[in-house]
Amino acid sequence: MRNANWKSWIRKRLWVAAMGAAFLFAPFGRAPGQAPAFSINPMRMEMEVSAGTEKTAAFEIKAAVSPHPERGRVVLSLTDWMIRGDGSTSYAEPGSSERSASSWITFSPAALTTEPGRIHLVRVTANVPEKTEPGVYRAALFVQDRPDSAPPTAGERAIHVRVRFAFTIYVIVPPVSAKPELLTIEMDTSQGAPRLICEMRNLGTRHTRPLLLWSIRREPSTEVEAEGKVEATVLLPFSTFREPYTLQRDPLAPGAYEVSVLADFQDGQPLQSMKRTFQATASAPLQPNPSETVPTPLP
Repeated sequence: MRNANWKSWIRKRLWVAAMGAAFLFAPFGRAPGQAPAFSINPMRMEMEVSAGTEKTAAFEIKAAVSPHPERGRVVLSLTDWMIRGDGSTSYAEPGSSERSASSWITFSPAALTTEPGRIHLVRVTANVPEKTEPGVYRAALFVQDRPDSAPPTAGERAIHVRVRFAFTIYVIVPPVSAKPELLTIEMDTSQGAPRLICEMRNLGTRHTRPLLLWSIRREPSTEVEAEGKVEATVLLPFSTFREPYTLQRDPLAPGAYEVSVLADFQDGQPLQSMKRTFQATASAPLQPNPSETVPTPLP
């Protein structure tokens, strides 16, 4: 029974790795009958728009250069998005979430044909109603390729890998200001590789993008054993999240350590610092879970 569980776990892991590789290389590779890969520049837009006015900006969709003269179809659609308490992002129907800007957004074109090396400009207009309260409002555009509807010819098999980007839109209605705070830090070494867990909140009306500068030293030495930086998830107004970050792949040797964190919220204010001592212990190797379910890739 144990061998069967191990074999089942290995099969699942190989399947997940294969699917992850397919999605990782999808923007750069080509399958027979597949539309040209494309990229988006930039990946987000921040528009400051006063109440009762409108503003238009644009971003680019560029099809990758390819020796194959194939054409594809890309469609765009509005969505809402939000950040959960663990720092992950979720999406919802446009207009369904608090502080949604979807009803203010118009964009053109809604669909386009891609050709290798060609650049398309997508214009986005935010029309903010009068008497809108100051704050940061959010929306996004899903940009997704549409597979060729033509079936493969006799004797051929076609594999379509669909890639969906989310182009993030912030509509900032002034005046706004951020009030971020680093609340707590913790270290977790129970799974081997050290993980830093930070809790942060923002009591202001503008979002911030925290940059965490960390270092670890072994006590009682003053010499830094490891250091680096982490770009945390965007900290939205009136939000709190607790997010984990894996600092390095290798586990720490057993012993006493101190971790130091400098939080740069990139808001023009002084950096915030915090230190914690922790104990690293020898961790047991991860054991397979026979009941583990395989995640379903996004459509």
